[in-house]
Amino acid sequence: MQSESIAQSKASAASLSASISSSQVVSTSQSLSASAAVVASQSLSRQQSQSQSRSRSVAISLELSQSIAQSEAQFSTATSQSQNQVTRPIGAPTASLKEGSALARPTRFKRFSVNSDKKIGLYRKPTFTKGNRIRWYAKQPRSRQPQFVVIGVTTSKHGVLRYRVKDVNHHSKTYGTTGYVTARRAFVKRTYHVQRPQLITVLNPQGIDSYRTAKLKGKVTHYRQGQQLKVQRVVKHHLTTRYQLTNGRYVTANKQLVYAGRLKYPRRITVRYGANLYRDVNFHARAGQHYVGHQTVRVLGWNYSDHGTLRYRISGGYVTANQRYVSATTQHLLAGERLL
Repeated sequence: MQSESIAQSKASAASLSASISSSQVVSTSQSLSASAAVVASQSLSRQQSQSQSRSRSVAISLELSQSIAQSEAQFSTATSQSQNQVTRPIGAPTASLKEGSALARPTRFKRFSVNSDKKIGLYRKPTFTKGNRIRWYAKQPRSRQPQFVVIGVTTSKHGVLRYRVKDVNHHSKTYGTTGYVTARRAFVKRTYHVQRPQLITVLNPQGIDSYRTAKLKGKVTHYRQGQQLKVQRVVKHHLTTRYQLTNGRYVTANKQLVYAGRLKYPRRITVRYGANLYRDVNFHARAGQHYVGHQTVRVLGWNYSDHGTLRYRISGGYVTANQRYVSATTQHLLAGERLL
């Protein structure tokens, strides 16, 4: 009986161990299958994320290439438009200006010199009123026109272009004064020639000098009024221009001193009814000589009084150029040197 109970206990123990081992195997297999599923899901998610990032990078590269193509197209269009567009010079007027101007408003402002061709006012403010007017400048012949240096550009409250200028007329009471003048081309013009003529005529009653350099240093020759000089080229020097003559010398290109072209003036005049000789151009002092009718006098040059009246310079002084008293063989100075 004891042996049978022992055998039964051993059999139960063996079956128990077998069940335990089978349960361990089942649990191990289950855990292995679970871990394998986790690994598979992780790899699948990793593959999905990689594919998503790859597709995202492809989309970004496509967008980048499209934007580059668009920018290149815009650049080529802008370049073609800029090439086809006509360039406006610095001295051209703009259509938006009501009065028009001698020069358009430059991108980078550079000072320049102008002369007043007609009666012109100098004002304290760009909006012109009687109260802020500094003075009037009378209309003068070309050789005596008021000169200004333009130091700025602005507009009035109505949008009209104005020049901020400085009075550089040495004999003026307002020498050195700054103010505003109109920018209309009919009233102000450039002081210096910018184009090359074949020859020039000296206008200055005192004549002009030629120099070795464009700085007008190293005086060489003096040219009297009325002399005609051949020009080789135009040279820029700061705010001014110079003429280089065919002999290599340099002279001024100031419109008040030289005329671009051939300018004729009478070499002789004939007195009609009588004319007096004066020492100065303003006829303040008589020289004591009187020319009777039908007398012929040689003309050495010409000049203008402070009021802009033309006089003929002869030996010993000045006589009137009034056609009621004297007659000239040639019409003088293209209607009073007013052509610029």
